Amino acid sequence: GLTEKHIDVPELMKVLKFANTKIDILKPTFQSTYEKKYFTMQSEFCLSCITLISGGRYRSVPRHSAEILLCTEGSFRFRGLTGVASQGLKKGQSLFVAASVGEYQIKGSGKIYKAAIPSERLS
Repeated sequence: GLTEKHIDVPELMKVLKFANTKIDILKPTFQSTYEKKYFTMQSEFCLSCITLISGGRYRSVPRHSAEILLCTEGSFRFRGLTGVASQGLKKGQSLFVAASVGEYQIKGSGKIYKAAIPSERLS
C-alpha cells in the first residue's frame, strides 16, 4: 500500500471465493518436552513451537535442514555445538540456522517458532 502499482479489482474479484468453509485446525504432536510440531498438508514444510521456562534448555537433533527461528516471547541464547558463535535472540527477532551448523542448543525462557523441512524428508 505504500508504493504506486496497478490495482486490478475486477481480477481480484474473479479469483476470490466468498463462501463459508470448514477450517482444519492443525493439532501439534509433542516431539520432546519442549517442542510441539505442527505437520502441514505440504510434506516439504513443518512448523514447531519451542517453549522454555527459566532454566530450560532445548537441544536440536544432530542432522537437520536449514531452519528459521522466530522468537515471539522472552529471550534466548543460541549456541551451535560445533564451534558456531553464541547468538542472542529476543522477542521480535529471527535467526537463520544453516543445516551445516549441526547440533545446537537454545537456553532461556519464552517461545520460539521454528520453520523447517521435516527430518523425514532429509536423505
